[in-house]
Amino acid sequence: MRYLTSLKNKLPDLSLWIKTVWLAVLFCISSVFLFYNAFRFSLPIAYAGMYTLMAEQIADGGFSLPMQVPYYGPGGIPFAYPPLALYVMAVFLKLSVSAIAYQNNFLFFLTPKKGSGFV
Repeated sequence: MRYLTSLKNKLPDLSLWIKTVWLAVLFCISSVFLFYNAFRFSLPIAYAGMYTLMAEQIADGGFSLPMQVPYYGPGGIPFAYPPLALYVMAVFLKLSVSAIAYQNNFLFFLTPKKGSGFV
């Protein structure tokens, strides 16, 4: 019996390895669901797509404000939004930054942080 106890103490602990493999498997499975829409659509879905479309219209129109936004409602909706953030995004779109990359990375720096006086 003493031999089995000493042999058990000499074997490597597999629980860390099993946890690491389990974590890697979960990450691979969840990344499919996480990035599915990012690879499927060129624009963000839902309401962020409307603002991205507005910024693309500004960038494609030589940075002039469009009269209406197509695809939303019958015949489009009038362009009646504050344009500063849309101009900032249009500049990044002209610099060949994709809309998804802009919204995932650059918006973090533009949003007010807690304790900054704006929140």
